[in-house]
Amino acid sequence: MIVLFNVEKKKNIIAADYCYEDRTDIGHVEYDINTGKIIKYKKNKEDEKHNSNMGSGKSRQAFELMVKHNKYPETYHYCWY
Repeated sequence: MIVLFNVEKKKNIIAADYCYEDRTDIGHVEYDINTGKIIKYKKNKEDEKHNSNMGSGKSRQAFELMVKHNKYPETYHYCWY
């Protein structure tokens, strides 16, 4: 699970901080609604440690759902299996 918090939508950009379930290290991600792409990504320590882009990919999926439902809550929990 990834938690997006401090979610802000300004014009066609959604920005949020993120962390994984039960973690405290924080990353930041920004998504362009028009292109459907991540435009800015600062990895959290977990992603840096493993040279992973999972935070970016899972955040993008969560942002797509926000856009689909036109809802932009301040905090958003996204789970996958």
